[in-house]
Amino acid sequence: MMKKLLFILAILLACSGTSYAACSSTSIGNGMTCVQVVACQSTTSAVCTFGSNNTSGNTIIAMCNTGTAVTPSVADSRNSYTTKLNVSEVSFYKTWMAEADSIGSGANTVTFTVSNMADCFAIEISGLQASAFDQSASNGNLSAGTTLTAGPTGTTTKAYEVAIVSWQAGAQPAVSTGYTQISGSGLYNFEEVDFMNVTSTGTVSANSTMSSSVYGGAVFTLIASSQPSSSGGAGIGGKAGIGGKAGTGD
Repeated sequence: MMKKLLFILAILLACSGTSYAACSSTSIGNGMTCVQVVACQSTTSAVCTFGSNNTSGNTIIAMCNTGTAVTPSVADSRNSYTTKLNVSEVSFYKTWMAEADSIGSGANTVTFTVSNMADCFAIEISGLQASAFDQSASNGNLSAGTTLTAGPTGTTTKAYEVAIVSWQAGAQPAVSTGYTQISGSGLYNFEEVDFMNVTSTGTVSANSTMSSSVYGGAVFTLIASSQPSSSGGAGIGGKAGIGGKAGTGD
């Protein structure tokens, strides 16, 4: 009975949203800040309530790791969202992402409507341009292994961007090499969401490790509103990844 009560409590806490200190006014670099993140999980309606008021003009990245048959939708207290990413990495893993630009200020609850199990995240970021989504790549592996790779993406269009990678797997992935953790929790799968500051144009990849399991993952980049007066140099931080499915922004 006690185990059952603890399990029910864990589900209720997860569905009400959980904030993670890994992204709490955390500087990304080049004028960008990961302000806050909240995670929520459900099979029907995942409700993510931010722990602090949103700041006017910032961006919300709404993202779900779910199954390939699920296409989430999202709404919140005042903002409009545009779907930017909807990719299936393997036969049962999908990453979905939508972006809300120039958000309003105040308390905010982000609600994801889903048709099956989904681990969802709402991330508030400052210092991004409108329609910030730029490049993406995804990858997965149905054979049990210990290495996770996603990328490379197409070449980024601006020097200053932030890369975000989202993993879901049968075992907990480590923080991606060269990245900083945003969140590392999930109810239905093991999740890992990380960011990396990008300082020059080039392709972006992500790499992680875990105990032997299957996985799916997607990496995407978002353009900073502040850019250098003249871009130059080649390469970006992080290690190069193995090939996957690459995509570009709108």
